[in-house]
Amino acid sequence: MTILVPADANKTLLLTADMVDEYMGPVLESARDGDLSLIKNV
Repeated sequence: MTILVPADANKTLLLTADMVDEYMGPVLESARDGDLSLIKNV
């Protein structure tokens, strides 16, 4: 499974299921905790 994620106005990233767990999990934790340092760069 592949998920399209808008990276910015000009790019879209393709994320595999493993990448969703690796990169989107910290985004959700960051939103919950208010700590932007948890977000990983792709």
